[in-house]
Amino acid sequence: MDIRQLQYFEMIYRMGSISKASKAMFVSQQCISRQLANLEKEFHAKLFERNSGGVIPTEEGKYLHSQAVSLLAAAERIEAHFSDAVSNEKSLLTIGIPRGMNFFFDDSFINEFEVICPDISLKRVNLWNTEVCRMMDAGRLDLSFVFNPGSEVTYEVIHLFDEPFTCVVNVENPLAGKDCVRAEDIVSQKILVSDENYYGNTGIEAVLRDMEVCPEMISIVDLFSVYEYVSRNPEWIGFSLRSYANTMDCARIRQLPLKAPHSWWDISLICGNRSHNIDRMIEYIKNRCSQKVTET
Repeated sequence: MDIRQLQYFEMIYRMGSISKASKAMFVSQQCISRQLANLEKEFHAKLFERNSGGVIPTEEGKYLHSQAVSLLAAAERIEAHFSDAVSNEKSLLTIGIPRGMNFFFDDSFINEFEVICPDISLKRVNLWNTEVCRMMDAGRLDLSFVFNPGSEVTYEVIHLFDEPFTCVVNVENPLAGKDCVRAEDIVSQKILVSDENYYGNTGIEAVLRDMEVCPEMISIVDLFSVYEYVSRNPEWIGFSLRSYANTMDCARIRQLPLKAPHSWWDISLICGNRSHNIDRMIEYIKNRCSQKVTET
């Protein structure tokens, strides 16, 4: 049992539905169902009864939930304690990074900022895209990255860049001879997407709907596994993002641009009250993103 499994369980309990929980947390239903099955296997107990309307907690599920709530709260308190210890020495900025965006803004992102601004300590909070505004409202974030911010966002939105989708193709697949991938190319293809990239997957699904195609699609653990599987199975193709694609080097893979309307993520930053330190952070992020766009 780990914290993430408890987070999945708590969301299923709260939403009363695995599909609603997966959408709220931006992970695939396969992923969240698998983690629930692992919990039930570990505890030798059925935690939910399934029905046509969703799920209903069993007595064992109710007991686990009563304990999980306090455990998750304790984990947050522990994290806050050590963050406070750091903030006593330096000014602390807390930035949200939605899951699936970590390969844009990794440890080097924090390390470089703290070299440039040694008087500021930067705390990174990994969260789900749907949690960003709630965490901002609660005062737990100073600013946050966000995927495709909608008009309902009441905070200042700073657009950073658009991140295109990339098609991952085995060199033995006939598509490997093309310069790009279009709707007619993928009608009969089997498509892999990753559990960790649910938000990207919904974007891909929307693109495919716009292209009026509905190929077979399955989800596996992570983007690295997509590349690994496609490299061994020419009949499958995968979808990734250009930034992630640029980090992969596989002789059996070709990565082709997807030519379709709206085939990208809008990567933006949102913030509440401005301060001198937040302005320095925003300026750093803009500069880093402009370098990224130039490189790609």
